[in-house]
Amino acid sequence: MKHLTIIVPEGQTTLSCVSCIVGVYEIFATANSYWNEKGKDDLFRIELAGVSEQTEFNNGMLLLKYLKPISTIETTDLVLIPSLIPDFQQITEGNRMLADWVAKQYRNGAEVGSMCTGIYMLAS
Repeated sequence: MKHLTIIVPEGQTTLSCVSCIVGVYEIFATANSYWNEKGKDDLFRIELAGVSEQTEFNNGMLLLKYLKPISTIETTDLVLIPSLIPDFQQITEGNRMLADWVAKQYRNGAEVGSMCTGIYMLAS
């Protein structure tokens, strides 16, 4: 089983950022369900992870809770970075710990991918 970590950056303000995170989670969870229907074990162990255990979006309109702190994840097989808000300077400065963690996971053999503007965090 592959360990998939979807990171949840701090400082996201739009609901489109949330839809990217939730959408990716749903896709991989659906893949697991499909595999289970065929009588097989899950393909992925999916975790949402961030610097803190919860993150607010859209000025507090939505709260994403129960995130696994990245500091507790030693290794993972696949890291996905969601799309980010357009203020890339703010997002990279406010998420240095996440970017460093992603780089460490890559050095340890994890595959890393990003969606849309998440490429800016990946590049940092």
